[in-house]
Amino acid sequence: MVLGQLKTNGKGGELAGIQQLLEILDLKGAVITIDAGGCHKVVTQKIIEKKGDYILCVKGNQQKLHNELENFFMQAIVVEPVESGCGYWSIEENAKGRKEKREVWTSGELDWLPQVNDWAGLQSIIAARRRTLKGDKETIETRFFISSLPPEAEHQGNIIRGHWGIEKGLHWQLDVTFREDLSRVRKGNGAENLSVLRRSTLNILKSDKSSKKSLKRRRLQASWDVDYLSKLMMDVNE
Repeated sequence: MVLGQLKTNGKGGELAGIQQLLEILDLKGAVITIDAGGCHKVVTQKIIEKKGDYILCVKGNQQKLHNELENFFMQAIVVEPVESGCGYWSIEENAKGRKEKREVWTSGELDWLPQVNDWAGLQSIIAARRRTLKGDKETIETRFFISSLPPEAEHQGNIIRGHWGIEKGLHWQLDVTFREDLSRVRKGNGAENLSVLRRSTLNILKSDKSSKKSLKRRRLQASWDVDYLSKLMMDVNE
């Protein structure tokens, strides 16, 4: 569900938007997950100040930190978890002709990390690896994270997976159900206004837990069935 949205001033303006949203939202007791674009010291400081926790992806925009994590976990991955001293969790799944193995390593022993005091509330570092086999083609992807949570591999692994589920649950739906990527509205505030309307509508459609129909079919039904549309609006108001 979309709780907030802000227009940013083009590429590079995301950080200011993230800071504004963090200021608006109640973060107490919440775990905030953000892609690498939000991995900044000011972001962790704001989350901790507002009594939240975080798991942030680390990539090239924090090159030194990324190199340290990569070097540590590439050594830890090739030995048994007990030998590496890392917490470890894995899960294997089969879906749509594809086999996936997800593995998570986490450590709270951070005295060796030069940047340990640069990040507010930092308690653990994480490596998440996804190995996918489809037919005879295998792909392996490894990502690194910092977190204010204590090192608990299964718990943190599920949070990370939940974050990437947003890609399907939100962005994919906006493209498939609302054809957002095909929109050519650019003039004035048109794009921003339509974006707000699409996300508000998506929230309303998702709120109908009684329907087994796809969101695309629910949207179609709401367009011609006044009773169903009224039910959706009443449920939201309640």
